[in-house]
Amino acid sequence: MSNWKRLVFSSALGFALCGCALAQSWRVGAAYGRVNDVQDSLNLNGFHTYDVNGWVDFVPDQTLERLAIRATFGELKVKGSQGGDTVTTPGGPVTLPDLTDKIGYITIGSSYEFIEEDFYTSGIFGGIGGYRVKPQSVDPAFVPYQDPSQTVFGFHLGVDGSFHIVSRFNLIVRLQYHQIVEAPRRSLITADAGVVYRF
Repeated sequence: MSNWKRLVFSSALGFALCGCALAQSWRVGAAYGRVNDVQDSLNLNGFHTYDVNGWVDFVPDQTLERLAIRATFGELKVKGSQGGDTVTTPGGPVTLPDLTDKIGYITIGSSYEFIEEDFYTSGIFGGIGGYRVKPQSVDPAFVPYQDPSQTVFGFHLGVDGSFHIVSRFNLIVRLQYHQIVEAPRRSLITADAGVVYRF
């Protein structure tokens, strides 16, 4: 396991253990969805690559049960920032392949449920954290055009809707915006669906 993965895992585990000890109630969730790179333009047909994530919510005060502290961890698969571009080489113009990146992330933030019914809740959430950009293997000729392998700062904001299924399980749908603020800047929208278990 890489040092970065150890750090992510230990941070998430430590946060979870501390949160469980202090929280009045908590919930866990996992979701899978599609990613749309909107750095240059918004195209509703642009949801192609994947996002998979999990999160833990801690409600520190039962009198404010709509407000929770959230730890989120996940992975995005996206096209490289220069993927598909045409570049000039000594042999003439060349169209680059997609130059796929995998971006692991862990964020700390909060969520607030502003609509709460018997069968449905809706809320907003956001957080800040680290994004680990890891370009995938390509032909050596294209390596100079890949994004650098690095850990950078970013934030996310989103809205979600949760539907009661059975007992403590809810079905959740989420629309989320990720902004990686260091070069190369990335603006990503994810559309996910998943499940939540409330303890």
